[in-house]
Amino acid sequence: MELIKLLFKEECDLTKGLKKGEITSFGEMEIAYIQPCASERGKVTADIVMSREDKTFFDFTMVCLILELYKIMFAEEKCNQVLGAAMIKWRGRDIIVFRNGRISVKRALSKDEVKKILASLNRLLWGSVLCNNCGKPLVDCAFGKCKKCMNAKEFKIDLSYFKKALTGLFLVKSLKKLYEASGKTLNYSIDLTVFDKPKLIDVYQSVNEAAREALNCIAGASDVSEACLGLIALSLIINFKASIQNAIELTGYLTKEAILKFLILISKAVLNKEDFKEEKLAFERELNNFKIDYLMLNKVRELMDSLVQLSFIASLFNNVKSLP
Repeated sequence: MELIKLLFKEECDLTKGLKKGEITSFGEMEIAYIQPCASERGKVTADIVMSREDKTFFDFTMVCLILELYKIMFAEEKCNQVLGAAMIKWRGRDIIVFRNGRISVKRALSKDEVKKILASLNRLLWGSVLCNNCGKPLVDCAFGKCKKCMNAKEFKIDLSYFKKALTGLFLVKSLKKLYEASGKTLNYSIDLTVFDKPKLIDVYQSVNEAAREALNCIAGASDVSEACLGLIALSLIINFKASIQNAIELTGYLTKEAILKFLILISKAVLNKEDFKEEKLAFERELNNFKIDYLMLNKVRELMDSLVQLSFIASLFNNVKSLP
């Protein structure tokens, strides 16, 4: 599939492995050692090194976010951004992930099982790996945040792809949930109830469900293109939620009416409403009359600028809306 090559520059890590047509390990993976598990006979402990260089390999803010979004799939999950370490109990195995790319797997049945666990973990945490081209986590590359990895190409993903892709159903379910969350945000903003805690919880629940389905797509993808589309969808979902949170944090600096307009614009950007651009321009003109300090005004303008990218990424998946 040429879509990923069109969307991302060759030097971006998101395009790596496309020539082989399969997902490759996202690091110079090397199993440092495997030894018998001291606590249980017949089981093994493995220490894996994802990078041969002693430097940051994972963005741990993103690691913790991904694990939090996917925690329903774990028996236990703990993540510490400051320490750069995470512990999960997944499929009956104890796994520890470190910022420098070292991974420890305990209580595995065999070396082959260790490799299978790593393959799944590779995909799940793919978005948190730092890109060698721009230095940002790959989920930011997928959203076009880094400015170095994405080509500004306007196109829409063909509907036939979603029907033939192995994880197409996960991707469609993810996007449908996102559209559901966007619709709720739009309706709750229009009827002035979006600030009610139960309404926000309802929106965030749909967003989190969308994110889990996107992660399911990445984890089960049959090739890099498929996984990459899942990552693009995940980046859209994460930034949609962040935009809502950023808008609500402006309470106290902007009027309630202005924040509601922000939330409506965020929703319309994702839903690709025809009046999005016109309403955005009108609201930008209103910004000139806001009596807020310079730093806060810049924050407001940054949020406005992010809506353009939100709308662009959402437009890639616009054809999904026609699916039942």
